Amino acid sequence: MNEEKDSIREVLGRYDITDKAFSFKSLHSDITHILNPNRRKEIGQYFTPEEVAKFMAQWVCKPSATIRILDPSIGCGILARYCLDTIQSIDDTIEFKLDGYDIDMVMIECAKNTLNDYMEHINLIHTDFLLDSNANKYDIIIANPPYVKNNKIRNRNEYRRELRSRYNITLEATASLYAYFIIKSIEMLSEDGRLAFIVPVEWLNAGYGEKLKEKLLDTLSIEALVIFEGDDFIFEDGMSSAVIILGKKPLDKKNKVKFIGLTKWYGISYLNNALQTCEIDKPNTIAVMKQSDLNPKDKWSVYINGYESDVYEGTIPLNQLFFVRRGIATGANSFFTLSDEEVNEWRIDSKYLQPIITKAAYATDRIFSQDHYEELKTQGKKVYLLNVRDESPNQKITNYLKFGEKQEIHKRYLTRKRKRWFFVEQRDVAPIWIKVFFRDRIRLILNQTDCRNLTSFHGIYPKKGSEAFLVPLILYSLSEIGEKIMASQIRHYGGGLKKLEPRDVESMMIPDFTLLTQAELELLESLFQNYIEGITHLKEINEQMDTVLKRISGRISKKIDKKYESTKLEEFLSNGSVE
Repeated sequence: MNEEKDSIREVLGRYDITDKAFSFKSLHSDITHILNPNRRKEIGQYFTPEEVAKFMAQWVCKPSATIRILDPSIGCGILARYCLDTIQSIDDTIEFKLDGYDIDMVMIECAKNTLNDYMEHINLIHTDFLLDSNANKYDIIIANPPYVKNNKIRNRNEYRRELRSRYNITLEATASLYAYFIIKSIEMLSEDGRLAFIVPVEWLNAGYGEKLKEKLLDTLSIEALVIFEGDDFIFEDGMSSAVIILGKKPLDKKNKVKFIGLTKWYGISYLNNALQTCEIDKPNTIAVMKQSDLNPKDKWSVYINGYESDVYEGTIPLNQLFFVRRGIATGANSFFTLSDEEVNEWRIDSKYLQPIITKAAYATDRIFSQDHYEELKTQGKKVYLLNVRDESPNQKITNYLKFGEKQEIHKRYLTRKRKRWFFVEQRDVAPIWIKVFFRDRIRLILNQTDCRNLTSFHGIYPKKGSEAFLVPLILYSLSEIGEKIMASQIRHYGGGLKKLEPRDVESMMIPDFTLLTQAELELLESLFQNYIEGITHLKEINEQMDTVLKRISGRISKKIDKKYESTKLEEFLSNGSVE
């Protein structure tokens, strides 16, 4: 640690914050190369990009006679620096005081260097903000809090107890660390204060995000949620898909929230213009919602993805036509899945084997055919699932199971909970697979084999009478409008990673395919086949899906009209008149 501090001091000595050529980007890069990467990951350090920090500071600062500022995770001090510079540019007679917290003494040293010419106004506190007894109120709170997932939070139980005892808030154990920072900071914001946070986006759709959204809605007037999601990383050190939360007190029940989606950073003036005019250039999106209409139970990414009130017309939840089940969890894939070579080596009878797809990377096309499966077999991939249902299997299987016990497979978390440790989960073959984790777009795959799937995929199964809607569902997912609507259920994680749970898939809005004619369904089948063969392109699929939704919408309207006419006729026959 001392060597690390000495190296940091050496780096800091090369930079002068007052130099016009000074760059936080260069400073952050140099520091990143020195810091222990494992420790950075452990405490969730990600440096805020310079332009983003400037934008946040400019928004959060306002003229006032005296200002008290809080940065609960000060890091290198970039957000604090731009805050103080902004205040001085507004009015250099303003009296201000800044409290900055960090648990990492190396970051405290960095902040001292960054804020050197403001130190008479600064109080740097080397302690855990979440456990500190500070009861002050602040006019400005600005932060890029640490990003640590729930299962990696060292003092999670203490943090939960602290929130519960101090503020009567119970945050779910699944919450990431930044959620604790946001909630405590909101409680410490003055009645006329402003808050700006930059955090990962996962809370918008995650279950634990409900408490966080509830707190934001009940306490702040949310000015905007600005999400960055695209190929360009917002953070130089590997984290993308960040969202800026802009909020202020007092709570205005008539407040309107701006949901802004950016594919990359377009500059401060561009974003300020979007905030002021509520207009934005495509492919970026903006939606304005009444805060009173927002539900903390909903997934808010639907608005950032460009919510349109008529986009759901003619659609129904996927679970009305299909059901979704996660893939088979074996508890030890390396043991329970086998290659051709391993099957031959152990002389395992085919009656104890099921075809399986073990990895999402093995299904890259929109269909998975028998030829694809045979190719994986030829490549020596694990393509069989050990499926033993006998209490007393034959000797060859018994030998293999003993081999597993020598590796203590039977003592693992999942295996030890089973009736017999080698009884793996049972699943029917799913005709559609959907990837669980991905970085680009949602991917549905038509399974034309007898392969079952492990947990890298969820299986989509048609309900009775919905068998003809498998291909239309995949075509819908390929279209722009389908991707846009279905994407509202995605859970976002650091580094641009996205995830879908089975209930997320079941909640996706899809066209009511029951309102299509047989001829229309056959046309979609032909369209999909032509797409697979490279004859049809996405443009044609987009056009066809747009037509499908319009037809379904029109048919729904006709149903409503007929119901209305029937009701009025009954009323006339009963009363002799119609209201």
